[in-house]
Amino acid sequence: MPAKTSAIQIRMFRAGDLKRVLGLERATFTEGPYTKAMFRELYRDCSDLFFVAVRLRRIVGYIVSCVDKAEAEMVSIGVDPRRQKMGVGTRLMERTLKALEKRGIQRIELMVRTRNKDGVRFYRKFGFRSAGRVSRYYEDGGDGFHMRKILRAKSGRAGASGHDGRPALRHKRATR
Repeated sequence: MPAKTSAIQIRMFRAGDLKRVLGLERATFTEGPYTKAMFRELYRDCSDLFFVAVRLRRIVGYIVSCVDKAEAEMVSIGVDPRRQKMGVGTRLMERTLKALEKRGIQRIELMVRTRNKDGVRFYRKFGFRSAGRVSRYYEDGGDGFHMRKILRAKSGRAGASGHDGRPALRHKRATR
């Protein structure tokens, strides 16, 4: 039975969510899933843009983005394979884009594997456009598409994040 998008709640990630998000990560990304240490670092640096999707008290997806000045990087989005194509990713993306626009962020970028056709289609649906192909971007040698979206900033101030912009967080898997 498909999940109704109204039954899905989006909330901020909490430290107690880590175990479930790690399980979801491993089920979603068989190639190079993020480690516990990576998620802890993301929580430390980007917690204000780290959201989870909850359905029937169970985490079924997550999204995390980091901000540096007036720019954001979508680091990762993952949805339980049994809940994909049911609106979970859409709700997570909508919440993230709304939060970024409210903060005055002007641009968001991401990387996605070139062979991830569903992912590319998903991002295009939200107005992301290709900014080029990056050969051997991923640790396994896979190529990625660099995609970006220009946001219409509504209010807030740019750069209101704890993210320090360290290049180490330019993830080799990003949004796959």
